[in-house]
Amino acid sequence: MPLGIIEAWLLPELDGTRDREALLVSLEKHVREGKIAFERQGSRVVDPSKIDECITEHIDTMPARLAAQKLVRVDAQ
Repeated sequence: MPLGIIEAWLLPELDGTRDREALLVSLEKHVREGKIAFERQGSRVVDPSKIDECITEHIDTMPARLAAQKLVRVDAQ
């Protein structure tokens, strides 16, 4: 299963040294540099507050997506 662009950019940063805030900052940097863009309903997201929502959504759902792709193991707690 191929990685999405966001997972591809962030996977190397998931080495245990970065917390959620650091990942948010990193993804925002990639967006600002034009390496990543978001689309909703077929249109590019350009409103800064909507971009922030997209960044947060992707960071918060990334562990589940990576687990579904068998890229990380989620242990029962």
